[in-house]
Amino acid sequence: MRALAAAVVSSAILLPVSASAGGWTQPEGQFYTKIWSRTVTGDAVFTESGDVEKIDDSFLDTSLNLYGEYGLTDTLTLVVFGTPGGHSKIGDNSEQYVGAMSAGLRKGW
Repeated sequence: MRALAAAVVSSAILLPVSASAGGWTQPEGQFYTKIWSRTVTGDAVFTESGDVEKIDDSFLDTSLNLYGEYGLTDTLTLVVFGTPGGHSKIGDNSEQYVGAMSAGLRKGW
């Protein structure tokens, strides 16, 4: 009985199916947004040889990130993503920054 069940499950899993691949677009006028932050902190670094070495000062890097999609038509979506702002600090030195920002179009077939 187990052999029969295994044969049925195996044949169901191995049956070929067609897949439709293409850009996943938003419906016209609809949107999706995601906003998140990222923080990296520490007091050690990896050397060229792969060893971990303590440093004199601790470091911090934090950023605000965004991702958005807007359906221009049912088959064409505007996509934007990037890092509009961040803050880096090591010891007494700190900097504000703007990271990469990008935009593009996704076409569904």
